[in-house]
Amino acid sequence: MSDVRLFINDFQVDLYEGEKIGYTKQANSLDNLASRQTNFSKSFKLKNTAKNIKNFEGLGIDGSTSNYPYQKNTAMLFVENICLIVKGWGIFKDSNEDFNFHIYDGNIDFFKNLDNVKFEDINLDEISHTKDVESIKESWENPNQYYRYLVADFNGNTFFEYNTDQYINIDYLVPSVKTEFLWERIFETFGFTFSGTTFNTEQFKNLFLTYPKGVTSGADGDTYAAISYASDDMPYSFQSRFYPMIHDENVGNNIDITNNISQGNLLPFSWASNSLYYSIPEDGFYRIRITGTMTLDGVLLSLGLFAMGINQHQAEPVGLGGMSYVLSGNGNGTYNIDFDQPFDMEQGDTVSLFYYRQQALGQSSDHSGINYELEIIKIEQTTINQIEFFKGLTPKDFYREIMWRFGLTPFPSKDKNHLDFLTYDERINGEIEDWSDKYERTVSESYSYNSYAKQNFFRFKYSGEGDQFNDGYLVVENENLEDNTDIIKSKTYSPERYPVPFVLSLHIPQIKLWEKEVKTENDETVIEYKSLDARFSFLREKQLSNLTVRLGSEQLSEFDTSNKISLAENYDYSWDKIIDDSYTPIKSLFKKTLITKVIFNLSIYEFDAFDMKKRIYVKQKGGEFIVNKLTKRDLNKLETEAELIKINR
Repeated sequence: MSDVRLFINDFQVDLYEGEKIGYTKQANSLDNLASRQTNFSKSFKLKNTAKNIKNFEGLGIDGSTSNYPYQKNTAMLFVENICLIVKGWGIFKDSNEDFNFHIYDGNIDFFKNLDNVKFEDINLDEISHTKDVESIKESWENPNQYYRYLVADFNGNTFFEYNTDQYINIDYLVPSVKTEFLWERIFETFGFTFSGTTFNTEQFKNLFLTYPKGVTSGADGDTYAAISYASDDMPYSFQSRFYPMIHDENVGNNIDITNNISQGNLLPFSWASNSLYYSIPEDGFYRIRITGTMTLDGVLLSLGLFAMGINQHQAEPVGLGGMSYVLSGNGNGTYNIDFDQPFDMEQGDTVSLFYYRQQALGQSSDHSGINYELEIIKIEQTTINQIEFFKGLTPKDFYREIMWRFGLTPFPSKDKNHLDFLTYDERINGEIEDWSDKYERTVSESYSYNSYAKQNFFRFKYSGEGDQFNDGYLVVENENLEDNTDIIKSKTYSPERYPVPFVLSLHIPQIKLWEKEVKTENDETVIEYKSLDARFSFLREKQLSNLTVRLGSEQLSEFDTSNKISLAENYDYSWDKIIDDSYTPIKSLFKKTLITKVIFNLSIYEFDAFDMKKRIYVKQKGGEFIVNKLTKRDLNKLETEAELIKINR
């Protein structure tokens, strides 16, 4: 007599007497390293009784609006006194006279979560920050557990000079998130816990995932002021001093701005007339750009200075401080004005322009030409957030990358939201049970995996078309297989083939997140940096301390020093290295491959209690095996089929 009871969404379902319900327990199949499997039942029939139809909200009746085929249905399956499936995922396949139903359990809840979420659905507020010198220095000197600015050559302008000193250019660095933090947060979000020796290793804890796109420290935003002025005949007084650039009333026609700019007239001997300035409306970084020409035409002396002052609109005309000299002209002629600098400013700061014209004693006023355009542009600082950080990558992609990189197999808890991850070494050399007394017969043997070839490649993405220098492969010793196939294709990019020199005789990896375009402008060579996108890479950190590092931002005109620096480690990032570290043990499964299906006699208690993490020894088969699958086609019978993989030491 059948002693099988099924509960769907907490109510007991009517089953046919003697209905054969089959169930398969499985670990990750070695026949496909790129996939992850879950336990499942075979499809079986549910009786079309009034009780079942009522509980299924009228499913199968004409005009039914039941949501059961479209929702998650929690299934519990009891055999005798054992709850074989505690939290299964029940699926209605179809109905005719009866309902065809099957159950998944094991990893299914976790994998379903992975299928249905994006990184923007996961709370990663800790990685949000503004990219500037302060945040990067902080990530070096006081490392947090979330992200780091690892210094690598991202194919941007890595260094720049300021006042003869060389600075690391933070404009062309990108953040990298710590994979340990990301992994933990995914599990927390899904309400799962995890365990495994891998997660305590240095290889896992010192692993970072790069930001996928080249982003500088800021980009030009709105133009807050645009003022132009032109005069070929500007008289200046006998006194050699700075005068404010006060324009006539017509200048208003050239002002494209809603903010007020005071206007006045030039009074040669009165500084009080210095009333033309722009008042900064809000804190932030601003780009001040001045272009144009200055023409000098003097009789005796001809010296002209064009300057910009911050908060100088009420300063004395002699000995002005805080001036940025836009242009210096000494001698008659026309000089080009080309000034472009960022400034960190506060609300209420003022911007003024000044002109200095030197006069000889007793000399009459000279006339100068001024033709310029002033722009004040708000710099929108780069904000790093999780939506942009993970553009092009899903939690499921990330999960797979970690599984592949460390050669992990997940084993779910039967009654808890918990996954235990084993390495291939732990699977092949773990606990063992002797099943010799349970052996009944051998059903079949096969001598190759369907998805494998002689050489089985693990692939990265590359910047260069056709590159494969960091790919690797596993060898299967079987001359009857195809020559090669790809079994894992990572979504991450390999570093470039060769590292680049860095300070202190060190080398750092090159990860191309910018593309260089060389142009010629005005007979000068100019390099433009174009951002690349959707390029994730895994990197390791190497931290140096007790030194002085100069770091700065050309875009924000910020400069600082640090006594520590976090480098991207010059490391072997190849798949060959990963295969040696994580996949060497399974080579014993590919040497004279033997996959056999064997019938054992297992009670339902033995079937339920068996831990798929264990190996088994079978005397009749002459060795030890990994249990790939364990199937009962009828839960009321002893007969149990095991798919075994021979371990050849």
